[in-house]
Amino acid sequence: MDTLQAKQIFIVDHPIIQDGLENIFQFENDLKICGKAVSSEETLKFLPSVKPDLMIADIFLKGIGGVAFVENIRRAGYTFPILVLSIYEGISYAEQCVGAGIEGYIPKKEKTSTLLNAIRNLLNGQIYIDEELKLEIIKKFFMSGSRSVFSPKVILTEEEQKVYNFIGDGCPIETIARLLNLSAKKIILFREQIKKKLYFKDNIELLQSAIGFRKG
Repeated sequence: MDTLQAKQIFIVDHPIIQDGLENIFQFENDLKICGKAVSSEETLKFLPSVKPDLMIADIFLKGIGGVAFVENIRRAGYTFPILVLSIYEGISYAEQCVGAGIEGYIPKKEKTSTLLNAIRNLLNGQIYIDEELKLEIIKKFFMSGSRSVFSPKVILTEEEQKVYNFIGDGCPIETIARLLNLSAKKIILFREQIKKKLYFKDNIELLQSAIGFRKG
């Protein structure tokens, strides 16, 4: 594959991890590192000069800022998927990422093949969470007997919640745009974000969920 077609990856992590990922990607013709940073400040400084297709970040490192780091990235207008690569294996960290709408989460203990699989899943518009953690999250959700990590009230932003509610009321995109005084393009973007956060595979699943939630 021509390197010009390679997907651009931005890395936010310690230099030793950056070097390790660089060594991995040199054997992957479809992946190329376009930038590196070790803090949230560096990230926001460098991003305007590069156009990443995906970001790999350990958001729980000192100087990164955790979930707030992701919020700052989104607030700045960047929509590329984010894969969290973390030393933490506990479910609480994965839940924080799910709640923030991060598209991927895997522990650093995983194999290179798992990392590459996660990267390509995200680049194809899918979501990837470490299988063990995913099972723990789902188990906790069903055992809790309450609206948990997958609840729209917990996961969605205020704007996304409004769009979700209007979808549940049966409003078309144009109507929602008019009611919220936003463009139809913006409403479609919100809809796609909601689908990612709530793990819906298509608009039909989203609509069914929203209707049920409104009836509730």
